[in-house]
Amino acid sequence: MGNAPNKGRSSPPFVYEIDEAHGLVRVTGEGPVTLTDTIHHIEFMHSHPMYRQGMDNLIDLTNATMKGDYQIARQLYLFVRSVRHAYGHCRWAFVVPRDVSYGLVRMFASMSESLPIRIEPFRTIEEAEVWLSKCPEV
Repeated sequence: MGNAPNKGRSSPPFVYEIDEAHGLVRVTGEGPVTLTDTIHHIEFMHSHPMYRQGMDNLIDLTNATMKGDYQIARQLYLFVRSVRHAYGHCRWAFVVPRDVSYGLVRMFASMSESLPIRIEPFRTIEEAEVWLSKCPEV
């Protein structure tokens, strides 16, 4: 399907790297991150030729700022629900050390419990990596 790079920039605040051998997409966000940026990134990733259904995601937002509330979390949930089949059963580990971002991801994770995508917020990248290294629950 072409020679798409396994790493690059999906939309302005995000860079990504696809590790096919480990079934992992590493995403880093920097600066202000909006709902629109996040939706564009999700659309980009599931259409990337190297992306496979079931790949886990490690989303590091340590150097990003997110503003939002329940409505933003709900809009993100509704969008992810609409594309859930492209992602299949997988895990998304968000690294969000700031309280506001952590709370926003926690709301999003709560809303997403019925989806095949398991979403968890973490304060450090090490915690997220440990969670992703464990066998997923069936």
